[in-house]
Amino acid sequence: MNLGWALLIRSTRTLRHWTRTRLSQEVGLDHSYIKLMERDGYVPRAEKVVAIADALGIQRKRALAAAGYAPADLTPDEWEAILTDLRARDRLCPELRAALRGLHGLSGSQLQEADAMLVGLARGFALAREQ
Repeated sequence: MNLGWALLIRSTRTLRHWTRTRLSQEVGLDHSYIKLMERDGYVPRAEKVVAIADALGIQRKRALAAAGYAPADLTPDEWEAILTDLRARDRLCPELRAALRGLHGLSGSQLQEADAMLVGLARGFALAREQ
């Protein structure tokens, strides 16, 4: 589950005034697959991420980073920008705020999972901001 990826796809698609059906037609995927990505943060294989990025006009390396595929050419400054965007508290969605409040008392593995989700979300915010 990658909420950053989900946010990037959903926000970019809606900014373009595209339906899920339109995006699915553009990339040759089933409508339900797009819904799964947006709702549950499902991340497809890297080549599908690139196809979706191309269809939505997102930079490929940014889409790959949001989906959890760390491009080798993403500079430290770009990573820092992504993480800095997460710190902009006013941009966090209500679901994430509630999740952050619930972090107390989690096990180590649960905290690692939450960390991975936050990094993905930060990537999604940074990518959506560039659009």
